[in-house]
Amino acid sequence: MAISSSHNDSQILKALFDWYREKPRYKDINIDNIFFSLCKSFDDEKIFVLNVFPDYDAVSQVITRKRVGNRVFVFPTAGQLMAVYDGQKAYDLEVAYEFGLITDEMLDSLEGSNTKFMAIYKVGDLDLDGNVTVSDIVALRKYIMGQLDDIPFDGIYAPDYDIDQDGKLSVSDVVKLRSIIMDQVK
Repeated sequence: MAISSSHNDSQILKALFDWYREKPRYKDINIDNIFFSLCKSFDDEKIFVLNVFPDYDAVSQVITRKRVGNRVFVFPTAGQLMAVYDGQKAYDLEVAYEFGLITDEMLDSLEGSNTKFMAIYKVGDLDLDGNVTVSDIVALRKYIMGQLDDIPFDGIYAPDYDIDQDGKLSVSDVVKLRSIIMDQVK
């Protein structure tokens, strides 16, 4: 049964197969070893967000993180991914976000849908309270100065203090975190 009236499963599977094979780890994967399920559709079924995973025999059971915009998606396995299908082609979630196929509101609505990720965290939520606030700036400054006793960990995720993703901790991370907070106020 097709997941949409305008697209059939074989069209989507072919697009996902082509997309999956672009990844070096899965270049030799067989189309029969790819499975997908619908997370959610948007824009009258023009955009689909899909859970995609290879046959579980080939997947390592490692929790992985994927940063998309100002969110971090945590997945229970290394091979599981989320794809966005626009009727023609499949894209990585973060690429679709950069292209504007997926918006912040769409990402927010994925939580609680039929998604296979474990959790979504906000980039900059260093105390894991669900909000990015001034207290997170204080925690980041303490961390940079070596004054933070414990890094929060909720059993799944420990926050990434490298907010600007440049590979080092510095004042630029504080500036980026302030920018994230200011964007919330607008």
